Amino acid sequence: MRAKDVRAIACTVLIVCGLTADEVRGTDAALDVQRIIELVRAREQQVRTVHCTWTVEHLTPKGALNILDAGQGGPAGGDSPQEDTVLQDTVTVIIGGQKLFWSLDAWIFSAITRQFERSQAIAAIVDGKSVCLKEGGKQAVVGPPGWFTTALLDFWPVLVAYRMLDPVLGKVKPEDLRVIGRAEHDGHPCVVLEQSRSLGRGPRFWWLAEDQDYCPVQWRTERADGTVSGHAALQFEKNEQGLWCLTSWDLQCLLGPGGSLVGSQAATVTELRLNEPVAPSVFEITFPPGTRVHDRFSEVDYVVGEKGERPLEVKDTLSDEAMEEFVEKLRREHLPAEGAEGDKRVAPAEQPKAPVAPPVEAVAPPRRLSPYHWLLIGCGVVLLVVAAGAALARRKAAGG
Repeated sequence: MRAKDVRAIACTVLIVCGLTADEVRGTDAALDVQRIIELVRAREQQVRTVHCTWTVEHLTPKGALNILDAGQGGPAGGDSPQEDTVLQDTVTVIIGGQKLFWSLDAWIFSAITRQFERSQAIAAIVDGKSVCLKEGGKQAVVGPPGWFTTALLDFWPVLVAYRMLDPVLGKVKPEDLRVIGRAEHDGHPCVVLEQSRSLGRGPRFWWLAEDQDYCPVQWRTERADGTVSGHAALQFEKNEQGLWCLTSWDLQCLLGPGGSLVGSQAATVTELRLNEPVAPSVFEITFPPGTRVHDRFSEVDYVVGEKGERPLEVKDTLSDEAMEEFVEKLRREHLPAEGAEGDKRVAPAEQPKAPVAPPVEAVAPPRRLSPYHWLLIGCGVVLLVVAAGAALARRKAAGG
């Protein structure tokens, strides 16, 4: 077993059991949150541009909830892997000021083929807008920057390391922070900050290393009930220019039932260049003709035309039944024929076929009358009784 696996497992056990060596001690007058924020900003302002590439050993546990995009357009939350699977992803992030470019080459479990599929995507954040192009240009999403930086955990450590307090790319608003004390993490004396969050969510805690210019060496996210929902540990080294460089990190996502592990990442930075010029064209992404785009600003889907225009708006929404039929159709189209040769890195598990019940002729349910119909019937009965009484009275008068 690799050292990274041992480290990740040990860290997960500590989290799940509620044990930690980073016991937070009480605050003192020297721990002023505004002063700490100034020191963090001063460190971040030293890094104007970032070019970072890393490899990730990505663990997807057996039966884990599929919270990522399923390959080939399948719905999230689909079928789960049949065994613990560790695969390697490659990610690149380029930051220039408040602009960001992201490239992903990863394995994602597909709800369509029930196996891991290669997935490539690129994205950029420019001028207050995020643009993501995936699956070879077949699909794209346009929306606010916050949607993109929140939806993807892959590059959180890089943003936290170099743009933690940035108003566009950052993960923390300074006004949401307060100092709760000091602690030690991995041999580093740390200031511990609590970040309050909205929408009924629990807090997030940050460990900033005092001997590393307040680099974030650990964070932990909790639910409103106090259970841990995520944890990360980051490692830094100082380069020849005196800048702190992110070198590796471990990330655990605990979102399953009972705090079960959904996925973990053990990442190692393979290339890091700081303060090198970045061409503006790096952040420009164009959609090829035929790309289906979901606009999160207007919540409208459209298809890009031959000249880049958006001629077709797609306003229909699929019901659950229609989505199931759509997924089954894609499975039939994309799964290889039985016995065909193919590159299956993780073969789908053999699924037992359920017995097929004979067709049952549909019977229309009995029609129920509304209160309005019953009122009309009652009025009719009353009129009928009155008319019959009047007729009987006339007959008696005529007979008398």
